[in-house]
Amino acid sequence: MSETVQKNSNPILKIALGVIVVLLVGTIIYRLLGVIVVALLLFINRDLVKKIFDKILQLYQTNPLYGIGATIGAFVLFSPFTVFLFFRTLYTIFTGNVPVTNKTSTDKVVIDITPKEDTQKRTPRTDGMMTMDEIRAQLRDQDDAI
Repeated sequence: MSETVQKNSNPILKIALGVIVVLLVGTIIYRLLGVIVVALLLFINRDLVKKIFDKILQLYQTNPLYGIGATIGAFVLFSPFTVFLFFRTLYTIFTGNVPVTNKTSTDKVVIDITPKEDTQKRTPRTDGMMTMDEIRAQLRDQDDAI
């Protein structure tokens, strides 16, 4: 007949299985945290990322081969670029110096809404308007009529 299976298995196998499970869970958490950190870095430095993206799009419009080369370069250099963004963000946090971006857009209209002193000393027109006392008296009369 067949041999009976022992109820208590080898404790070394249990320890090895526990170590493997802990390593798998740790690896999954580590990778998820890495993805979250990279997403945060890209969001924090979105102005720089947008400039690079716009530049690559411009390369596609001028010369498609340069655009393809820039896209391949972006994929190859993504990891070093992420490290650069990490140190750039740390520099910004610890020094308080926000990197200056040159925004020379001329299509924006600036409207000055600061109040100006009225030099002509005009008074508002109140022709045909009731004073507060007249309004109160009229409301009292309406209440008394009800």
